[in-house]
Amino acid sequence: MVHILPGCQGTAFRFRDTKSPSYHVPHGVPQGSVLGPLLFILYVADAAETEIPERHGLGSHFYADDAQLYLTCRRDDSATCASRVSTCIEEIDQWMAANRLAMNPTKTDVVWCSTSHQPSD
Repeated sequence: MVHILPGCQGTAFRFRDTKSPSYHVPHGVPQGSVLGPLLFILYVADAAETEIPERHGLGSHFYADDAQLYLTCRRDDSATCASRVSTCIEEIDQWMAANRLAMNPTKTDVVWCSTSHQPSD
């Protein structure tokens, strides 16, 4: 196991009995840091607090560096719902860019679920 040894003067790695030279980390959290997930959650918690999904009528779940947006809609409102999801994703992308984060389009998916059952009104 590789251990990250943060310190005021710099960061070093230790693997068994071997320790790397210390180097300066001006910002961010080294990959694999125990504090990494917690610090990331604290950093992006502002996205949930800004209520971006709620402004667009979407529900959301955030877990570590993943987010899920969801909503239900009637079949005749599908174009409006798709537009709301798209607009929400664009706004989240803008928020991320303003906060020095980047959305990964190759890891962004849309899942559309429907039923042939016609709900009764």
